[in-house]
Amino acid sequence: FDSFNIGCQLPIAPYAPGRAPPPHLSPFVDDKAEGYIPRQREVLDRFAEEVSGKIRTETVEDAAKTDGGSATGGLQQFGEELRAECEGLWHSEYQKQREDTAAAKMVTEDAEQVEAAEIKPHRPSEAEEERLRAKALMPKKHKRLLQRIEHAEAEKKEATKRLKRKAAASAS
Repeated sequence: FDSFNIGCQLPIAPYAPGRAPPPHLSPFVDDKAEGYIPRQREVLDRFAEEVSGKIRTETVEDAAKTDGGSATGGLQQFGEELRAECEGLWHSEYQKQREDTAAAKMVTEDAEQVEAAEIKPHRPSEAEEERLRAKALMPKKHKRLLQRIEHAEAEKKEATKRLKRKAAASAS
């Protein structure tokens, strides 16, 4: 299902017998909204971009700023395909080569380091103090509802921190 969710055929090397398969990522979760983008999501997104020949939007914007004009990934890809054709390489062979190089990058890619944030003592600001005062004046029913909401948010943040810690530990 990973190939279907990404939109291209993934290399089969990570799924070989005797190897632990890479983690499956749910297509129904918006990782950016959750606050944590798993390493596997980044790897799969880069692989899909390389296979499809697309350039990231930041890269296009940076190229446009440096060139002073509009840089398009389609023209660059077209030029590469033409050079390969001039060398006598069929389009299907060229696509296969691109997929193989992208697969090799995916398998040999190193994990990125995540910096740990320093823990500073918490001192409530004026807005937080005002919120605490308002919370003290709430009816019991509303106060408990607010506590449940805050507890769910805290659990979500803690889960995100745990995932980031695990990613950092596995990277080192």
